Amino acid sequence: MRKLLCTVASAALAFSSTAFAQNAFPSAAPNAPAFGGSPPAVGKATAKQLTVEDLGTMLENLGYELVPVKGDKGELFGYDTKDTTEGWTLNARIELSPSGKFVWITGVVAKVDNVNDVSKEALLAMLVESQKLGPAHVHYSTAFKSFMLAVAMPNANFTAVEMRGAMTLYTDSLKQAIKSWETATKPTPAPAPTTND
Repeated sequence: MRKLLCTVASAALAFSSTAFAQNAFPSAAPNAPAFGGSPPAVGKATAKQLTVEDLGTMLENLGYELVPVKGDKGELFGYDTKDTTEGWTLNARIELSPSGKFVWITGVVAKVDNVNDVSKEALLAMLVESQKLGPAHVHYSTAFKSFMLAVAMPNANFTAVEMRGAMTLYTDSLKQAIKSWETATKPTPAPAPTTND
C-alpha cells in the first residue's frame, strides 16, 4: 500500500511539474501566455526584453554577487547567487528561458537520490506546498535528483523593482518549502522504554 501511495504521489508531482512548464515556460508552450491573460495584439509595440547581460547588470546593481553560468559551448545563459536573509543562506540560479520570454529563478529544496525512497508523507507535503506557494512551484528534477523550487517571471519591461520582488517571493517560498520538507521527513521519536515495577 505504501509503495502504491508513493507511486501515485510521484506521478502527481511529475504531472504538476509538466503542467507548470506548459503554462509558464514558453519553451514548452510557445504560444501560451504566462499566468493567464491574452497574447499581445498584432500591431502593438513590442515589450523590451532583458538580455542575459542586462540581467547580470541588474542583479549586480541590486547588490548580488554573481557566478556566471555557461552552457556546453561556453555561452552565458545565467548566474548563480546567494541570498542571505533572517539567518538563512539560500542559493539561487537566475537565468533567461531559451526563448528569452521569461526570467527563471530556481533552487534546491532537498537532495533526493531515489524518489522511491521518500515517504508518502513527504511527497504529499511537497504537493501541498506547491499548491500553496503559487506562482512559485515545487517539482522533482531527475537531472539534479532534487526537489526544486522555481519561479517564472515574464521578461517584458522587467524592472529592478520587479526583480527584487521576485527574489523576495523566491526566498520566502524556498524557506517555506524547506521547512515543510524537514517537518515531513523528521524521524519519529522512539517510544520511551517502559519499566516494570
